[in-house]
Amino acid sequence: MAEIKIIEENEHFLKLEISGFPKEIVNALRRTMIAEVPTLAIDEVLFTENTSS
Repeated sequence: MAEIKIIEENEHFLKLEISGFPKEIVNALRRTMIAEVPTLAIDEVLFTENTSS
């Protein structure tokens, strides 16, 4: 029997136990969740030389 249990959950974290599903379906779910996580990219960095002694 297919089952999904929530093991731990908070505002920034969710831990699941998934059983009874084909590994391909679980992997597709994992990849979808990863794709939906917001990401950040740094576009420009400015370095200034420290001229003090």
